[in-house]
Amino acid sequence: MVCEYDWTLEMYSTLSRACYNCPLNYTDCLRENCILADGTIKSIEIINKLMPGPSIQVCKGDTIVVNLMNLMKSQRVTSIHWHGIKQKGTPYMDGVGMVTQWPIIPMTSFQYRFLANEPGTHWWHSHSGSQRAVSFVF
Repeated sequence: MVCEYDWTLEMYSTLSRACYNCPLNYTDCLRENCILADGTIKSIEIINKLMPGPSIQVCKGDTIVVNLMNLMKSQRVTSIHWHGIKQKGTPYMDGVGMVTQWPIIPMTSFQYRFLANEPGTHWWHSHSGSQRAVSFVF
């Protein structure tokens, strides 16, 4: 089976207008696209307006396809490294910028495509600056 995901990386703000009156009104903190984080207003780099970022749940033997769009500005490049995934036959999908792939420059996209061949809980993260991580299971 091919499991395809569309991810958009962009700058976002914790406690943005999407949060209305959060944290003073707890129900506002539960609104879609409201990211409370540690309760302070700050800029963050985020995928699909989720913190932590999106998870991937697939079965062993599935093909994972992640279409990553980098909407970051000011020359903020990115790449995604997949921990615990042996990239047999697809070393260029390992996501280590300037080592196994060119970094994804702003306003461009890259398609990761590889086989889910290692069962278990794994995690992904960027190899660029302070971008954060998430785990996924298959």
